[in-house]
Amino acid sequence: MNSTNSQDCVIGIDVSKAALDSHLLPNESRARFDNTPEGHERLVAWAQVHRPQRIVLEASGGYEMPVAAALARAGLPVIVVNPRQVRRFAQALGVQAKTDRIDARVITLFAQAVRPDIRPLKDELTAELDAIVSRRRQLQDMLIAEQHRRTRAKGPVRKNIDAHIAWLERQLHNVDAEIGKLVREIVVYRAVCNRIDTLRAGQVRFEYRHASFTPCDILLGARLELVERPYREIIDRIHVCNFNRRASQPLAERSAGCVFKNPPGTSAGKLIDEIGLKGFRIGGAMVSDRHANFFLNRGPATCDGMHRPIGQVRSRIWSAFKIELEEEIVVWVN
Repeated sequence: MNSTNSQDCVIGIDVSKAALDSHLLPNESRARFDNTPEGHERLVAWAQVHRPQRIVLEASGGYEMPVAAALARAGLPVIVVNPRQVRRFAQALGVQAKTDRIDARVITLFAQAVRPDIRPLKDELTAELDAIVSRRRQLQDMLIAEQHRRTRAKGPVRKNIDAHIAWLERQLHNVDAEIGKLVREIVVYRAVCNRIDTLRAGQVRFEYRHASFTPCDILLGARLELVERPYREIIDRIHVCNFNRRASQPLAERSAGCVFKNPPGTSAGKLIDEIGLKGFRIGGAMVSDRHANFFLNRGPATCDGMHRPIGQVRSRIWSAFKIELEEEIVVWVN
């Protein structure tokens, strides 16, 4: 089998429950694989020969995730896109007929023309935790809104708001319990009283990027109760996590890591990207053009030099959105 020039090569895959219809451009090759672990291995081997720039699949009710994970595990540039985008692209091309082979070619043409960004994949547990955190933010926003309304309400309306606030607080408690449900025990050093305590899960409140410890507490260890999974599935998830990191973070460069905490309802990186600050640079310190919440030292930049673009970004985000970004890094000054 002859390989294709990787600079031009893209693959589109039409996913169904039973099969993976694949199309390759520019040489118009076609192949069909079973949507099974064995079929995934054959698809990976076929794709590796051609070294594509992009492999694009439509989201297909979850049928696409095992094959996407297999491609990611092999280090291939896989992207899962919204089917609506591909359908609109097909309409623009005037494609009316619908077969698996035609769909696969349209997806490949979409990949070639639109060149969607390679983004991290989410495994099942990551997606579940994201949903929990998102739901917590929604509940928190509703609770704040109701508390504001309560200050102006009277009589029966105020009683109704009180009942809703109590319900929202119960729901928040339930969601917090979900976030910390894997923790069974935590060992913490209490610096204020010079004591080591062992806490049960019910004694700790968990929230997004926060738990009910004081700034002087130091966590020494934790005991977790994890969900039992097949060995192969665990390895697959590890590979997906590694793929996500490589795809979304500038791991090969010197960086201060992820600098800002995500504000409620959005992400710091998204806000920085929206005002065009990817690649923003002061001296040797710059905002990563891969992940806008990473600040890189392209050298030579001192600690103070790294902090200058951080301050500029915080100021511009406030001007644009009236959102005060909070650093999640800790700066030690002599």
